[in-house]
Formats: sequence, structure tokens, C-alpha cells
Amino acid sequence: MRKETNIIKERRKLKNLSQKQLGAFIGSQAMVSRIESGQILPNAQSIYFICKELDITIDEYFSNNFEIDFNIVNFRNKLNYKYLHNDIDGLYAMYNELKLRKTLTLNNKHDILMLKATIYHTKFRIASTTDQNILIDYFNKLISWQLYDIYLLECTVNMLPVTLVRPYISDILGQYIYETVQYNQLDNITNLIIRFFETSLLQNKPIIIEWIIKKIEDIPLEDSLTHQVWLLFLIGLYRNEQHKIDQAYTILTILDDCHLKNIFKRIALQCAQMRE
Repeated sequence: MRKETNIIKERRKLKNLSQKQLGAFIGSQAMVSRIESGQILPNAQSIYFICKELDITIDEYFSNNFEIDFNIVNFRNKLNYKYLHNDIDGLYAMYNELKLRKTLTLNNKHDILMLKATIYHTKFRIASTTDQNILIDYFNKLISWQLYDIYLLECTVNMLPVTLVRPYISDILGQYIYETVQYNQLDNITNLIIRFFETSLLQNKPIIIEWIIKKIEDIPLEDSLTHQVWLLFLIGLYRNEQHKIDQAYTILTILDDCHLKNIFKRIALQCAQMRE
């Protein structure tokens, strides 16, 4: 999640500027107030003027406002745990707890969307148009993908039509290739690619799946055993190669990972029903 320390507010006060004075450069005092409180994100032009007037570099801005911390990691891990264990009641309890909050920051809204995405994922559904538009509006405004954004897309990719997601994946992979995405984010990028592969399979988009497979072949991604098993299973399912699917199940049996095996079985069943 974004850090509570707000570099815009801190630097504005250091320069003895009021919100009204800074607002004259980007539109209004109200806009500055909403940006500082995390209710909205500035567009590219506003970021440029804010950084210029406050003597902030673009790197400083993104480092401060989009730095990942343990909150989103723990939140995402908790969602993954409940998804793996098919704990639908637990997911709804978390969702209802968040909805009861009187005020929702942008981060809280993202948490709700991540929760809804996990619930949708258990039913292999995409989101309502309203929820899709909230995410698309956010992602479309990004200039540079930070780790927070990659986590958010990974957790919500199954809510969106994959045809709309592919440009985001291209941007992220482009940043990785040119090293504007840090190497230590490789695990998160690989998780995202696998979720995107799964979603493309369930949405029956063979052209996008072929594009994903080529990217996997061309770009060195994280090759942990879990990632390898996922790719073995998904490629086997897509190409109807039962021996690869069986190999994935065998590995999970050896690892005694019954929860992931159940997820694979649910995905395989959904694909079989879709092909009928």
C-alpha cells in the first residue's frame, strides 16, 4: 500500500505553499486536497507541474507514493490462502468488514476490489462493468508500473476481459526488459503472467494464450517449482496434452499440496464445461 507519509503535502509545507497556491498550477485547491488525502491520483500533466513547483523528481514522487509495504503483501497472501482453501465465508466476512468503514481511501477501495476479484475467481466470473471501469480508469493513468500496481493487477486480472489487460502486461514486461522494474519484482511479474494465462484460458482467448506462451519463451521469468507446475498444467490444459496435466498432478501429490491440486481440478472442470 502507499506509505502514509505524503511527499506532496510535506514538500508543499516546507515551501510554505498553501493548497490553494499549488492548486493554481493543476486546477484547484480541492484537487490538491483530494490528491494529498489519497482520494484521487493526479494525471501525467498534474504530476509534472506538482514535481516542478515542489522541486520533487519524478523518481522521488513514484518511490514515495507507490512504495510497496507489508500491508498489501499480507493482504494478498491472506486472500490467496482463503482462495486456495475455498473459504468463501471468510472472504465475504472480510468484504463486509471493509464495506462498513465510513470513509474509504483509494487504497481501501482497491482492497475491496481485490476481495471482490477473489470472490469472482472462486466462481470464474468477470466483474461488473462498474468495477471493471474503476480498475481500467486507474491502470490507464499509470505512467510507470510500480510494485503496488503489479500486485493490484495480479489480484484483479481475473475481473477484466483479457483483451483489455494485454497492453498492461506488455507495458510491465517492457519495463522489466529495460530494467525500470526491479529484478526483485520478478516473482510478482511471474505470478501475474500465470494469473493472466489462467484467465485467458477460462475466457477462451487462444490468440492471447499463444502470445503469452511466446513471451514466456522469450523472457526469463522466475522458475520456482510452483511456477513450473502452474505452467506445465496450464499449457497441458490449453493444448489438451493429458500427460502434462498428469505430470503436474503427480508433482503436487509428491509435494502433498492438495489445495493447489483442487484448484487445478476446478480449472480443468471449468474448461471442460466451456468446451462442451
